[in-house]
Amino acid sequence: MQPEFSIVRQDRFIQATRDSGYKGTESALSELIDNSIQAGATRVAINMIAVEEEPPGAGRPKMPRVVEVGIADNSRGMDTDTLRRALRFGDSNRFNDRSGLGRFGMGLPNASVSQCQRVEVYSWQKKQKPLWTYIDVNEVADGTLGEVPKPTNTPIPGYYADFVDANKGTLVVWTECDRLDHDGKIETLERSLRHGLGRIFRYFLIADFELTLNGRKIEPFDPLYLLPQARLTGDLLATQ
Repeated sequence: MQPEFSIVRQDRFIQATRDSGYKGTESALSELIDNSIQAGATRVAINMIAVEEEPPGAGRPKMPRVVEVGIADNSRGMDTDTLRRALRFGDSNRFNDRSGLGRFGMGLPNASVSQCQRVEVYSWQKKQKPLWTYIDVNEVADGTLGEVPKPTNTPIPGYYADFVDANKGTLVVWTECDRLDHDGKIETLERSLRHGLGRIFRYFLIADFELTLNGRKIEPFDPLYLLPQARLTGDLLATQ
């Protein structure tokens, strides 16, 4: 058997990259939101699906934990080639672009696998049917998936139909979520994300940009209390 000397050993790379670059769910979602903004989106909707799970240990109560996350936007969408490249590590049509947070084409796949074992992407342009493809950590690790599958026309799953833009956009779905912050506890995770994402994207949120989490708008939060639009009820603005 011939030895393998490819530059990247895919089975171990996909496992190692799950632990690199992202501090947690907030930073991973921020990467995807920034991608949406760069692609012209004015709305991003995050939807988390939770199920009751019984934690290990006798007598511990069941608790709803997030098992799937959908991130939908109203961006211009992607064609077949762009969508396929978007899920390749290090491939991007904005390589070394300094206009946003990401520069090297690692964002979508790297951010996603840092939180889940499988990421599926649907994208559709005006008057076009949705295209779909995916990457799966386990399939890459066991050698059954060696390249990003060619996108195919696939309908948007029914439970996401209410919060996607039917005209154009992109939907990223994280499934088999095993590395979400706060052990995936939905109430704690949602509370943390509202605060963190409201801070990170405060300048966008006071302009023409809408970000929602589980159907509720995320409000801008200014930790310096300088932005009138981001003040909390009853809190005064900062003074010099």
